[in-house]
Amino acid sequence: WLFVEQDSQSFGLDELQSKTIVEMRLGQLTGLNQEKLHAEYDDLMEKIKYYNQILTDDQLCRKVMKDELLEIKEQYGDERRTEILPSAEEFNAEDFYADDEVVITMSHMGYIKRIPLDEFKAQGRGGIGVKASSTRDNDFIEKIYPATMHNTMLFFTDRGRCYWLKVYDIPDGNKQGKGRAIQNMLNIEPGDAVRACLCIRKLSDPEFCQSHFVVFCTKNGIIKKTCLTEYSRVRTNGVNAINIREDDQVIGVELTNGKNEIIIANAGGRAVRFDEDQVRSMGRVATACRASSSTKTRATKLLACASSTMSRRKASWYSARTASANAPTSRSIARQAVTQRASRPSPSPRRPATSLPSPL
Repeated sequence: WLFVEQDSQSFGLDELQSKTIVEMRLGQLTGLNQEKLHAEYDDLMEKIKYYNQILTDDQLCRKVMKDELLEIKEQYGDERRTEILPSAEEFNAEDFYADDEVVITMSHMGYIKRIPLDEFKAQGRGGIGVKASSTRDNDFIEKIYPATMHNTMLFFTDRGRCYWLKVYDIPDGNKQGKGRAIQNMLNIEPGDAVRACLCIRKLSDPEFCQSHFVVFCTKNGIIKKTCLTEYSRVRTNGVNAINIREDDQVIGVELTNGKNEIIIANAGGRAVRFDEDQVRSMGRVATACRASSSTKTRATKLLACASSTMSRRKASWYSARTASANAPTSRSIARQAVTQRASRPSPSPRRPATSLPSPL
């Protein structure tokens, strides 16, 4: 042990190294394979030099990567032994989103967004309200829909096409945001534009779809009723919902329960009212029928009313509430009765005249 202590102090060895040297045989101490150690040292230095060259030379680095991948391919490039199958549990994107309440806003130029309902607080009668969205020049909020994250939005265009979009796929925004253009989210054809929207909660429920209908109306007074089941199968590229002539376009789409009253109004203040059951249900590709024989003024609004009153508003912000009975019930093909005198026309293009039904 005295030697171990002196050796460790003279050569800077620790206790373990000194004990190992003491336990070695004399032949091992004298030979120590000096030539082998020198050869190993030279080999390591060559490898270090080669590795540094790989790090500095991009072409050499790519060549080494290619050679190693080819080697792996040759060694393991046999046929796949495992089979890739769909998961036993079908992936459902709705599982990643809570069914929270939101508000969907859509502007006249087609910018859409969703805002959590919690950002809006109930106010009293004298409240001044809060700003719900920012808009671009010559744009304004045209449609507002209360919904939940699992609802399905149906978008109908001027040319009679139908597109689907889940509420959770609509970009989330805040009250200061402008939203995203709907044309960038749907495969809408050039020259076409979204005219109406429906927010459906139970699109996957067969019983709900069979008991509800989608009613279309065009500016030429053409009406069509189709069972909601025809639109329960989502397609990425959309489907033809109604056949539209070149001089015609969709003005409104409503969801009904088969027992509503249909009211079609025009810009001249005339409207026709009839029971929904007078319009038979048609297939999605069937040709629609005429609902109004008025040819001088184009239809501007479609309503599906279940209440006894309806409200009417002009572009000049004059409004009135009238009992539905004042619009006499008639056959589905009839001349429209006067419901409002258009005595104060307004040239403003920002807020077209609309007729709003009381809440269903």
